[in-house]
Amino acid sequence: MTNVEVASRWVPAGVAGWEISTREDQRRKAQEDYDLRTTNPGHLNPGETTLVVVNARRWGSKDDWIKDLSANGKTIAWKDVKVLDGVGLYDWLNAAPAVHVWFSIAIGKRPAEALDLGEWWLAWANSTSPPLSHEILVSDREEQVAAIRTWFTGGEQLLCLKSDTSDAAVAFFAAAVLMADDEFQTSVLARTVLVEDVPTWRSLSRSPSPLVFGTPVPRPARRYRVRIR
Repeated sequence: MTNVEVASRWVPAGVAGWEISTREDQRRKAQEDYDLRTTNPGHLNPGETTLVVVNARRWGSKDDWIKDLSANGKTIAWKDVKVLDGVGLYDWLNAAPAVHVWFSIAIGKRPAEALDLGEWWLAWANSTSPPLSHEILVSDREEQVAAIRTWFTGGEQLLCLKSDTSDAAVAFFAAAVLMADDEFQTSVLARTVLVEDVPTWRSLSRSPSPLVFGTPVPRPARRYRVRIR
């Protein structure tokens, strides 16, 4: 379920219930999900909810299914019914590169020269036994943590972090983000990418979505640059 104030191409405004599938018989599965959810909407109020039917495969005739529902008067039960297929999911991921990187890692297709901040932190923190905590990194650095969080809402584009190593600088940045409240974390992680080479930077910088890029500067500077685009 989602509940957002502003709609996008993929997520409708207001409350939306989502049914997700990978089955090849897209139309039959969509109809099954529609019938089941209409009969048993659970905690959803159909009259105030958009039903989003998702299939990870390409579905060229999805609009025909929607038209058939409308022709039969079945969509009256819901505020609206939308379909998102594999092509739509592909476009959505391309429009949100940071999420694309995270999702690629989650399904075992790790992209070259790009990492999401949360994944990077887990790998770095667990390189010791016991694992390092956020609190260790930010101890007695309240002002620096506040400066990082303020930077995200300010007008400055470039933030330079200096430490003994680039990894230490990234770890401090990650800890400052991951210790924040859930809303702040979600906002930052959804648009932050750690980039390790110029071609990847150039490729991701063409995204229409606002992004936060992190990239190490050449040694021996030992700094990490974070830029909002």
